[in-house]
Amino acid sequence: MPFSFSKFKNAPNKWHIYRKIIKRFVLLFIFGMIVQPEKEIVLMLVRLEQKKEIVKAICAAVLEKTGEHEWTITVEHNGFVSFTVTREDDAAEPDEPVVPPVPVHPAPVSRPTQTKPAYDFADVRSGAWYYGDVMYAAENGLMNGTSGSTFSPLENLTRAQLTAVLYRMDGSPAVSGTCSFTDAKRGAYYADALVWAERNALVNGYGSGAFGVGDAITREQLVTILYRYAAYKGIDVSARADLSGYRDAEKISAYARDAFGWAVAAGLIRGSGDLLNPQGRTTRAEYAAIAARFHKKYIAK
Repeated sequence: MPFSFSKFKNAPNKWHIYRKIIKRFVLLFIFGMIVQPEKEIVLMLVRLEQKKEIVKAICAAVLEKTGEHEWTITVEHNGFVSFTVTREDDAAEPDEPVVPPVPVHPAPVSRPTQTKPAYDFADVRSGAWYYGDVMYAAENGLMNGTSGSTFSPLENLTRAQLTAVLYRMDGSPAVSGTCSFTDAKRGAYYADALVWAERNALVNGYGSGAFGVGDAITREQLVTILYRYAAYKGIDVSARADLSGYRDAEKISAYARDAFGWAVAAGLIRGSGDLLNPQGRTTRAEYAAIAARFHKKYIAK
């Protein structure tokens, strides 16, 4: 609240009253420095008529003595001279509360989300040459693991496993009855696959009547069964690669020559240097690579 000096009527018009005015201003100054801001002091001013400049000079003296305060002087011309002196604190309160600025933090760096693969085989390292093929074969239902957490990539692929893989690739069609192979067990994971493969002339057994369900499949046996499956699916298998550049091409059995020529031409089989190793075994990792190539080339296109 301001300090104000207001006029009073019937003030004595005496020159000697100037001294009283000065005293009153001094009292105002002393009292104004110790009173609470909300207090108001009213002092009588004399009728000055043409002596306004003297009173203004007195107020200016008071203003000069305050130093750290700010004063406002208003002169009214209405027959009397009155001055309103307002004392304002150095740090006046704003009309609205000051809201501290909200700290600006840099936007978080977006990082690509790492999605865990659907199949997490403990024995398939992400840096292995066959990792992508094993994941593709598993995710597309071409091959299963040997357990819930293992794939056994370096184990040899068996004849029964290959038959089961092709059966799943064909959509696991419904079958009934049993196969004729003497070593096939009813209810085994490969039972329906062998019934399906035998009836579609995709596989043959040994002369003894056994199929050799647990035997490791050779590379020439593998390409022969895959060749028959491709023909069964209506795929053109007429392409033949020139195998004369492979040092062991003459070791390929007669029944497997056309199949090998087609598999190499189709890019499904890749020799090791200048060797095809037709009687060699095929690991599960190697067949995962062959199955992935076949599926991408002929099934998923």
